[in-house]
Amino acid sequence: MTERVQVGSLQVAKVLHDFINQQAIPGTGLEVDAFWSGLERLFTDLTPLNQALLAKRDDFQTQIDAWHHKHAGQAHDAAAYKAFLQEIGYLLPEPDDFQATYFLGLILAGQEEVLALAELLISDMDRVEGGIVTEIRLFRLKHADAVRLAPLLRAVFAEGPGTTGAEGLQTQVTRLKMYLDKTRVKEI
Repeated sequence: MTERVQVGSLQVAKVLHDFINQQAIPGTGLEVDAFWSGLERLFTDLTPLNQALLAKRDDFQTQIDAWHHKHAGQAHDAAAYKAFLQEIGYLLPEPDDFQATYFLGLILAGQEEVLALAELLISDMDRVEGGIVTEIRLFRLKHADAVRLAPLLRAVFAEGPGTTGAEGLQTQVTRLKMYLDKTRVKEI
């Protein structure tokens, strides 16, 4: 039998509990208690919905099994089967045409110095240059320190010949420019 650890209302396999606490979380900036309480809240919030969806699936399967039992030995009638699936709600009507809209935005979380760096980089890059809006991408760092990474990125994305960086990183960027004035660089 699997040994379990009680964490709030959760019973967690000890091997998973130890892995999360001792290997997965350290170095992430996340507190162990915050992780477990968040997971507990997630299970508490989603378990009723999951149970309702599983019950609906079981109901669909019961009705489908009954239909197949009733029509056993008969030639398959695709139109009748499709109508049956639509009738029980398994197949839904095709939606009307729609146009997706989107919002260009970022949500960032982190330490104050990392957020300040992100704000500088975004404000510097998010502007129209020659009629073209610079594209911005968010890269979530798992192990690197953004404050130490910024000078390397500035060197790599500077115009000119290839630049050697950390661990032999060498590249030449010809079209991408990162503008940071000396005042901002010193603030970083």
